[in-house]
Amino acid sequence: MISGTQRKYFMLGGKGGVGKTSCAASLAVKFANHGHPTLVVSTDPAHSLSDSFDQNLTGGALVPVQGVDSPLYALEISPERTREEFR
Repeated sequence: MISGTQRKYFMLGGKGGVGKTSCAASLAVKFANHGHPTLVVSTDPAHSLSDSFDQNLTGGALVPVQGVDSPLYALEISPERTREEFR
């Protein structure tokens, strides 16, 4: 979440299947709906964030989230592809 010139970072973690992606997507929408320009990033190889927003977020660039009237962007990073890029 970015508020004015002050940035805040929220990181969600936990075991598989506990709802990390769902919580992250929900928090991102909440922050954006309160007027905070928001970026949500996922490193999950399953690309569940794309499913959460029903749009492809895997292109490696920030994507404006459709259907939200607020400043919300999303990005899915492929851990395998990123690792190979830095070899």
